[in-house]
Amino acid sequence: MVWGGLTIAVWLVVLIVTVVLGSTLPNAPLPLKWWEVFFRTGSIIYGGGQVVLPMLYTDVVQQSCDVYGQNCSEANSWVTSEQFYAGLGVAQAMPGPLFNFSAYLGAIIAIRAGYTFVVGSLLAWFGLFGPGVLLIFGVMPFWGKFRRWSLYRRVSGSAGV
Repeated sequence: MVWGGLTIAVWLVVLIVTVVLGSTLPNAPLPLKWWEVFFRTGSIIYGGGQVVLPMLYTDVVQQSCDVYGQNCSEANSWVTSEQFYAGLGVAQAMPGPLFNFSAYLGAIIAIRAGYTFVVGSLLAWFGLFGPGVLLIFGVMPFWGKFRRWSLYRRVSGSAGV
């Protein structure tokens, strides 16, 4: 159980440090900002890949609109709407988890910023997948103990689980 607690602590420290540095450094490096967006998103989502799409869209397609919500511009956006939806269409047509879409987004973001696509793909993919993996390995030791509690056994037995 110690390793589970340490794994959860690592996840929490990385999340806090990443969010704090990404939002407080005046000239934070772009790869740090990318990592922060994907790690934060991967940390707070629950559910399938469709759940993450609105959050990713809001973070990677930055639009500046007038006060009426019209005349929007994506001039300073990491990814354009067209690139986002084109990648989403390809990801939907391919087998595998929709989270692999993050590697595509990372590649596009990196290329548009003048970095090699590998840097963006790795940061985005590990950023989105990493929190879930850390939390699974962190919770598993506790889950085994929790399953032996009599309350859990009574509730799960009556629920047919």
